[in-house]
Amino acid sequence: MRRVFWNLLVLVVVLAVMSAVPAAFAGTKEGKVPITTTSQEAMKHYLSGRDLAEKLRGPQARTHFEKAVAADPDFAMAYYQLALVQPTAKGFFEHLDRAVSLTDRVSEGERMMISGLRAGANAEILKQREIYKNLVTMFPNDERVIILLGTHYFAQQEYENAVAQYVKCSEINPDFSPPYNQLGYAYRFLTKYDKAETAFKRYIELIPDDPNPYDSYAELLMKIGRYEESITNYRKALKIDPTFAAS
Repeated sequence: MRRVFWNLLVLVVVLAVMSAVPAAFAGTKEGKVPITTTSQEAMKHYLSGRDLAEKLRGPQARTHFEKAVAADPDFAMAYYQLALVQPTAKGFFEHLDRAVSLTDRVSEGERMMISGLRAGANAEILKQREIYKNLVTMFPNDERVIILLGTHYFAQQEYENAVAQYVKCSEINPDFSPPYNQLGYAYRFLTKYDKAETAFKRYIELIPDDPNPYDSYAELLMKIGRYEESITNYRKALKIDPTFAAS
């Protein structure tokens, strides 16, 4: 499943990042963007929501992000994530505006992520690119930062540049599933179908109990004319989640 809302509306697939700053509750990971909150409960829901969002389980993720901001009304990154899982543009901008209003209370990395999303939403493409490049320079070992730049390139149909960033993500954290989905689509648009299939198969290996990997692989199989295999994988997705609309 392609992330149509993210790619076309805000020009970025944004995934939350993990570690900690003073007064934040999360395990510190060197080289990662800090996440700021004063509530352990809020952080717990944030991380649960992040995990679901990375698997394209938007409605379920939204519930956790709503609980996160209920526990900490000043949790900027939870509003940032809430923006991305909204079903409407109105909801997206309402939550993004709230995140922007809180940027004086967060770390520099968080501030840049929010600013990058704002730039994309305003179609300020060059500004967004500059922000994400600077963010990657600051946090070169944060896979969730690198994927921002990769998906910025993807949205501009600069697929070779996107591939380079997604490969970096997989090298930093081979078990981080989202880059393999985007990598598969990037290779598909480059007509490198063998590499696309390898990426989607790895995506399935990492999260075999989620529907989207099968859906993405099915889409590739349909594209290259392997229709029976495509149908089989769509059915696998629906067996896991009968309400998964893309399949």
